[in-house]
Amino acid sequence: MSKKQALIQLAIAFVVAILFTISVLPKRIHDKDEELVLFPNLPVNDIQKITIKGSDGFTEIVSGNQEWLVANRDNYPADFNKVRQLLTGLNEVKVIREPQVGSSQMNRLKVTKEKGLEITLYGKDDKVVQSLILGKRHFSDSADESVVSNGQVPSGRYIRLNEQSPKVMLLDQHFSNIYADAKNWIDKSFVQMGIIKSIEVRHREFPKEGWKLSSEDKKGNMKLQGLAENQKGDLGKIKALVNFFPSPKLIDVVTDKEMLKHIQFNTAVTIEDEEGFRYQYAFGTEIDDTTIIKVKTTFAKPNKELLDKLKKEHRYSKWFYQIPTSLISAFKFKRSELIKTVEKSKE
Repeated sequence: MSKKQALIQLAIAFVVAILFTISVLPKRIHDKDEELVLFPNLPVNDIQKITIKGSDGFTEIVSGNQEWLVANRDNYPADFNKVRQLLTGLNEVKVIREPQVGSSQMNRLKVTKEKGLEITLYGKDDKVVQSLILGKRHFSDSADESVVSNGQVPSGRYIRLNEQSPKVMLLDQHFSNIYADAKNWIDKSFVQMGIIKSIEVRHREFPKEGWKLSSEDKKGNMKLQGLAENQKGDLGKIKALVNFFPSPKLIDVVTDKEMLKHIQFNTAVTIEDEEGFRYQYAFGTEIDDTTIIKVKTTFAKPNKELLDKLKKEHRYSKWFYQIPTSLISAFKFKRSELIKTVEKSKE
């Protein structure tokens, strides 16, 4: 074989090798990605229940007819976006690496039942589909969470499939919005009041000190009703009412039956909006900086077009709630505290 022929064959072999590499490389990269996925066959659509246990509490989320429910909050609607993010995240999460971790380091990385978050996914008939323990978050340069104050952000999280497993893995997602406390999983959306037409307040302990505000113009300006000629309303005291609308901020759903037996609802508030919805609130016992409330929604006037909204709003009457006391402080004023006497000018 001549030198020229040998060079030609070498060149052909080189080209073939390049073509082979181009055709195979994408598949190999794809295969590698497949291997990195922690739960490649997780049957997300078959999950019927999720439990989350941790040092800050316990949550049981179950699949209802059309929505997810927080079982240990009397089947209150769960935040669908959070549930979806959890299931989608577990379905897509990948393993960055498998660090060599001794048994003495398990607590430090929070991949034990005592320190971490134990998540269990169930299918039909309460059959366990997948379980895992989420551990400590990993930051860009350090696993020390204290460095977040220096501007670093979480970049991953340690995980262990169960407490018997000697293997710890570092994931490419940090799952920072996952907590065991059930109040973090309830749907925080609430009744949605429209433009307010009137507000009526009654006090159980001071029946003669009730008051009513109503709108007398299209701009929604409210006036205190029943004033004498020499009186005017001191509405500056209740300007904080605006913080209550259009939807009160929920902290939690109250499920302690024994505690609920002893609640006294001392303030009743009826709010009517321009659509004809009437929201009847009862404000009761204060716990630290929160207040227990109950709400019932009715129609002030029949309207078939708004029946779907009424059905949605009315279902909130099933539960008791905790909201910040600061939101309702303005409702606690007595009528006498909202009236100023106007002195007649001397001629």
